[in-house]
Amino acid sequence: MMPQPAAKSPRVAVAGILQRGDGRVLLGRRGKEPGAGTWAFPGGSLEWGESLVKGAQREFYEETGIWAEPVSVAYLGELITEESHFVLVDYWMSAENWTASASSDLVEVAWVSAEEWMGYHLADGMHACLRDPGVRRLLGWPA
Repeated sequence: MMPQPAAKSPRVAVAGILQRGDGRVLLGRRGKEPGAGTWAFPGGSLEWGESLVKGAQREFYEETGIWAEPVSVAYLGELITEESHFVLVDYWMSAENWTASASSDLVEVAWVSAEEWMGYHLADGMHACLRDPGVRRLLGWPA
């Protein structure tokens, strides 16, 4: 009998949505796959044994240098392709420090407005998130 290939399981990705008082949100341009060169909320894969909240906080800090507190889940999504399956959990974040610098998997960061985001080459899943009525309400962006 031939051995069966190992079963694949979805990966969990966590990210943070941080918004300044002027309505702009923080995006980072990825330097590595998946999605090298595309823009997304700072985040990454959950580590084994790590809670969603702690993972979002760790990833956000590693990629931006901002220590932010996850306040609530802002968006749940999935990315399913022939090669991968990601469960996406985006948290609304709160922070005292707004000075972001790209590090870890990011090569650049930008504060982006409701009018500007469509001009960015966004990572898979970001269009759905930023068009989501609940996310737009949370951001105070027009529907």
